[in-house]
Amino acid sequence: MQRESGIRGDKNRIFTGALGIYNGCILYVRRSVKSANDVLGSPLRPECRLYTGIAASGETTITVGSNTKANYTKFFPSTGTLRIDSEDITYSAKSVTTFTITGSRGQNSTEAAAHTAGALITLRNISTQIGFGAEVAVRGWGMKPTPISQSEDYGFENGIGVKAIFGQVAIKNTASVAKNYLLMKSYAANPGTI
Repeated sequence: MQRESGIRGDKNRIFTGALGIYNGCILYVRRSVKSANDVLGSPLRPECRLYTGIAASGETTITVGSNTKANYTKFFPSTGTLRIDSEDITYSAKSVTTFTITGSRGQNSTEAAAHTAGALITLRNISTQIGFGAEVAVRGWGMKPTPISQSEDYGFENGIGVKAIFGQVAIKNTASVAKNYLLMKSYAANPGTI
């Protein structure tokens, strides 16, 4: 690590652009894409805004900007499913200003609808979290229905109970090695809708 860090001072390759160090992790600034008056998207949560409105049917292109130098779709994968308002739309290609719609609208049991310019576009409201540390662990809980019966009435009373599961475990890879980082995807509601 010392060899890769290079010279001391503001030209150091490892620390150039870093905000600082927190608990041994170097924190860097990651620029988002500027869209009109908004700064949108990141590698952890891709997002952009609809540049021109689209109808409920007949559209083959979603336009998200006009400046080809801005790269509005920078953090989106080359293909995937978008969420605009409450509709999921599948796309097969993208450019820096557009998405190409494939198949029918209203994917994943959503309804095709018209959308106005300025509507927020996400990657189905999915975001990624990064965890660091020598002992990355995930703590979670879950509930599942479990059949129950009473022994006091000779088993005539049957029903459903809820069994709670709680635990903490170190995340391991396929080689059963605990890694020092964790990438986790989860639902992230749009701002103002939580």
